[in-house]
Amino acid sequence: MDDKDRLGAKLHDKEKAEEDRFVAEQERKALEKLRAQMASAAKGLCPRCGATLAKRALEGVNVESCPSCKGFWIDHGELDTLVNRMDEAAVTRWLRGFLPH
Repeated sequence: MDDKDRLGAKLHDKEKAEEDRFVAEQERKALEKLRAQMASAAKGLCPRCGATLAKRALEGVNVESCPSCKGFWIDHGELDTLVNRMDEAAVTRWLRGFLPH
């Protein structure tokens, strides 16, 4: 009975190791994708589709928008700056300009 318990424990350890390797590989792939998106954005390319981003200024805030997929990106804190400088209706109208019709 003791040999059977050790074999079961070894099998469990092997399954756990395979699961850990699988999760580590998935995390590595996700990090690679995120790094590629960040590198694309740094080059002025859309992280979603790779098109060249167009820069727009609104209320002194630089916004990058994609003419292809209609996505837009702002840096941390810039949305708060926009909301503080504009009333809600103006922000809503501005955001609707990016949405596909």
